Amino acid sequence: MKTRKQFYVFPPVMVLALFSSVLGAMMTEIVDAFSITLALAGLFSTLQAVGMFICLILSFCVFSAFNKAKLISIGSFAFAVLIALIGINENLYLLYAILLLLGFAM
Repeated sequence: MKTRKQFYVFPPVMVLALFSSVLGAMMTEIVDAFSITLALAGLFSTLQAVGMFICLILSFCVFSAFNKAKLISIGSFAFAVLIALIGINENLYLLYAILLLLGFAM
């Protein structure tokens, strides 16, 4: 009996691509809404990368003891909620915190 190879997209890569394309499309609206320069808007991807780095460190130390299916479910739900919070947010510093947590949720 032949077994078929399964084809799948690595979920973190797919989520990162989705977030980058969404953030790129929203960048001009965010810059205009908060009246910030492009240099401050560059902190968006930096804070996301810092959150991802923190999650990477914790994944080796802590997350291996937990159920991976539950962690993926919680991370996916947190990602959806945080993306929605970006749209309704009116405070710049809260936006930075959301992006940091969004990187962690990825």
